[in-house]
Amino acid sequence: MWSAGESALLRYVDDGRVSRALPVLVVEDSRPVTALYAPAGAPIKVRHTADGRPIERSAPYGERWSQPWTLGDGAWAAHTLMLTPARAAFSYSAYWRDDWSFEGWYVNLQAPLLRTPFGWDTTDHVLDLVVAADLSDWEWKDEDELGDAVALGRFARAEAAAIRAAGEQALAALADRRWPFDRDRSGWRPDPEWRLESALPEGWQHVESGAAT
Repeated sequence: MWSAGESALLRYVDDGRVSRALPVLVVEDSRPVTALYAPAGAPIKVRHTADGRPIERSAPYGERWSQPWTLGDGAWAAHTLMLTPARAAFSYSAYWRDDWSFEGWYVNLQAPLLRTPFGWDTTDHVLDLVVAADLSDWEWKDEDELGDAVALGRFARAEAAAIRAAGEQALAALADRRWPFDRDRSGWRPDPEWRLESALPEGWQHVESGAAT
């Protein structure tokens, strides 16, 4: 288990390759929940074209997904507290601007976390949810891209249905104001003594089977 304040690595894996690597600070590593903090501006590894250009998020999903890619340097956009229940196919993220003004919640639909020597691995499931800062409203994000992923053969229709069902499960906590929506978390801050180790560990690109968190 990791201790609060330790640096770890959250990796997103596709087809046996690391497609994003995000250095994070551990907030809590317990049996019920994995809580991680990613500072705004943290250096990350993200997909680039084969000739080293950043892949634009505005490009059509099919183009982004099918083209050859390598990993290049990027920067994390916002202060983010990621709260992932054990074995859940989603993660709740509270996020703030650089000045710590609270922006709201983002629910990332993803494979359950797998514990690795570096930290944790997951796979992004394309579809997401955006929740207003005051919890008054929410919306699906990238429904069209999930449809594209099915058309391209990345997910079967049954898998896409399971992804959406995971989103519905996450929304149930919002509707009932259960954890993590059971309190105002806008005032959360990391321990000022914590320091992120942004240098990636040796062997960070190697993917092997992990243990479910």
